[in-house]
Amino acid sequence: MYNKSVITDYSRLSDKEVETLAFLIYNSLKDNPNFNWGNNEIAQLLTLSTNYRTAFEKALTGTSQDVTAKNIARKALTDFIRILGKDVNLQANGDLLKLQSSGFELSKDRSKLGVLPKPSGLKVTAGDNPGEIIATTDAFTQATVYLFFVAVVPTPASIKDWQVEMSTSHKKKISGLTSGKQLEVKCAYKGTSDELIYSDSVFIYVQ
Repeated sequence: MYNKSVITDYSRLSDKEVETLAFLIYNSLKDNPNFNWGNNEIAQLLTLSTNYRTAFEKALTGTSQDVTAKNIARKALTDFIRILGKDVNLQANGDLLKLQSSGFELSKDRSKLGVLPKPSGLKVTAGDNPGEIIATTDAFTQATVYLFFVAVVPTPASIKDWQVEMSTSHKKKISGLTSGKQLEVKCAYKGTSDELIYSDSVFIYVQ
């Protein structure tokens, strides 16, 4: 069954449309009880939106340097909106009313896309702290969520028994692991289908 979601990529919009959308999302999310935010995401959205509006208005009658500054501000804003949109999809979990309250555009039915492909480029490195690893895979625009699977070697036969970490980004810090243990790590892209195709395994010893 198709799970409703919002659009996260707005590269197709005009400069003015990006400005309008950004403030619509800000006003929709700032006091929205349907979503929980930390790390000043909403304040950061306002800052990026305001910076872009200023750069956009200056570029209308400005120099080529002003246009370049506007393009840089646009990219910073749309990149942040893409990350925020993936978090909206994760928190709403297909709830249409919640998605409609977010200010984001609703995506069309993408069920015909089927199962997302096997992830590539999985890399796992030690984190800054003991018992911590950082897993990164290649980004995939049609992925609503990135799933990272972790298990101590020898791993359980069924991946349902592995530890799973969800992320709206293609990079995930995983903490609380046991130092000295060897881990097997896999990942999968999650879209509209419940069927997953797993990446090749990567092995690492926890520091």
